[in-house]
Amino acid sequence: TFLVDPPVARSESDVLAGAYGGIGVQLQRNEAGEIYMYPFDDSPAARAGIQTGDVLLAVNGLTVDLSMQQDQIDQMLRGEVKPGNGVELTYRSGDDEEVTTFIEFDVINVPSVIWRVLEEDERVGYVHVLRFTNRTPGEVRDALDDLKGRDISGLVLDLRDNSGGLLAESVQVADEFLDTGELAYRRSRTDLQGFEGEAGGEGLGYPLVVIVN
Repeated sequence: TFLVDPPVARSESDVLAGAYGGIGVQLQRNEAGEIYMYPFDDSPAARAGIQTGDVLLAVNGLTVDLSMQQDQIDQMLRGEVKPGNGVELTYRSGDDEEVTTFIEFDVINVPSVIWRVLEEDERVGYVHVLRFTNRTPGEVRDALDDLKGRDISGLVLDLRDNSGGLLAESVQVADEFLDTGELAYRRSRTDLQGFEGEAGGEGLGYPLVVIVN
């Protein structure tokens, strides 16, 4: 695989710095077009009672539907951190109750990795690498250690919509899953640099599916 370091836009630099103002949820659209919410640990969303898999119905009274892009919805859940500034959410909880609540914005420490056991099959672990920051290799190891402790028998590694980031850290993540040897190359105008693997992913011990787009 040949990798080239792309220029990093200011907004992505902010993400790599690790914080933004918002409520702290990851959004995911299912096949029916519904928006599932996955709150970050100790985020305003989690403190407001939002649970993993709750379905977002409206933001500030505006119904969420298929005409709205997921990025657009995500931006509506972010804003300046100041007293009284936030967003009103209407969502459907796991027991099918419709809830409307106001959540005040706070500083969100951005995770680069989110993981869980799939609700559809608790034998399968799910790891979503959102971007490659200096914390990502450690977060991936934490995810794998946690999921192994839950006696999973298979793993899904989701790299969809990964916005990129730091090259060396992305190689360290690949090293958790790939055999030893040369994992990647970086080619410049005058040089070709190879990156060797070390760990080799020998600790997985079960089937792995990787999702990309």
